[in-house]
Amino acid sequence: MATAQRSDSEAMTPPFQETSVVLRLEFPDECSREQLEEYAIMVQEAVDERAAGIALGAAVRCDYDPMTVEVLFTVEAGSMADVHHRVALVVATIEPALPFTFETETTTRTIAPRGRDREPVPA
Repeated sequence: MATAQRSDSEAMTPPFQETSVVLRLEFPDECSREQLEEYAIMVQEAVDERAAGIALGAAVRCDYDPMTVEVLFTVEAGSMADVHHRVALVVATIEPALPFTFETETTTRTIAPRGRDREPVPA
């Protein structure tokens, strides 16, 4: 049986996994809906301008109870430590864009590679 040969650089490069990230930025309850929407725009602009290569496909949404802005994006990384490092870089990009500090909560989920580890869907 023939096997595919890998170059030395390919053998040294760790396989990257896509990880879906939801970053929740919590704001005080006295924040109005209009203020929250303005903060969401600031967050989206900061991520688009300074973290687009890290936070792939970033999108922002508002949740009004509790007052939060969620940043949804994908990161490609070789390990969970790399994922957390990239999320920290995104947070560091967002912090100076807002006029105050905020609390964060992050959820991650590894995305199964296309064509692998997925059950076929019956037609």
